[in-house]
Amino acid sequence: MLGVAAPLLLGGLARAQAGQELLDGARPFASPDGSARLRDDTELTIGGFDELLNGELPALGQALGLSANQFDAVLESNFPSVASGRNEAPDAVVSLDRIVANLETQSADFDRADRLPIDGISLPVATALMIAVSATLVVLGLYAWRVDRRWVRLALVALPLASVVWTVGTQSPQKAAAAERVIASLNLTDSTTDDIERQLAAADAFAREYQGALLPAVATELGVTLDELNTGLAARYPASALLRSEEGTESIANIASAVSFRRRNIDNFQLVRGEPLAAYVWGAIAAFAAVAVLA
Repeated sequence: MLGVAAPLLLGGLARAQAGQELLDGARPFASPDGSARLRDDTELTIGGFDELLNGELPALGQALGLSANQFDAVLESNFPSVASGRNEAPDAVVSLDRIVANLETQSADFDRADRLPIDGISLPVATALMIAVSATLVVLGLYAWRVDRRWVRLALVALPLASVVWTVGTQSPQKAAAAERVIASLNLTDSTTDDIERQLAAADAFAREYQGALLPAVATELGVTLDELNTGLAARYPASALLRSEEGTESIANIASAVSFRRRNIDNFQLVRGEPLAAYVWGAIAAFAAVAVLA
């Protein structure tokens, strides 16, 4: 009865669904391939912004004949998003690198957790199967209590024993422990997500104003076309140019998707945070083994 009642009373199906949605949502960023791609995108983005802020942007001020203080004043007055984004950049780099480093560290655990219990069977399905097996054992037990049949006794031994063998054989306890570590490391909270969203929004506003307003204004002041200015900058600052290219746009979009995943899954994270998944699996193994022995 416990195998039926406990998952239902404790919201086991809802928690299993939340855990599965977390795994599905994190897969593009937390799997070994996904975290490697996110690292590449992060390095491209950080490298491009570093060259832009410390090389290209100061060079524009120098080309206009302005001192660093004068150029800063122009940015603050006429291009506030560029000025604000430049100030946010150091914190954004730290936050982004911390998120990516955590996903890289957890990629091996994620690869194991993503196969819980096995490929092709989701956590909700596995939970429903456990409830179904437990319910079947209850029915068989009641039947055996009323009618003494050999096949019933054999079933009461074989079914839980098979469940134990399958659960241990699929390494479900180890996969559940890996899932615990991955979930704990994500730290999907409103405050941490608010910070990275604010920083990403500042970077987006910086890029829009830089390309849509500052560069055209500088080109006009220098008496050159925008294409001529961009060509000259690309030759001197290739990392910055790559950031503004289609490849850079795709990299930033992937990073934005990783941040969006955090926002979408805060509720799922709260449902499964701190859940002793491995203990649950070992408890099911112990219960099934006890039924087989007692039968």
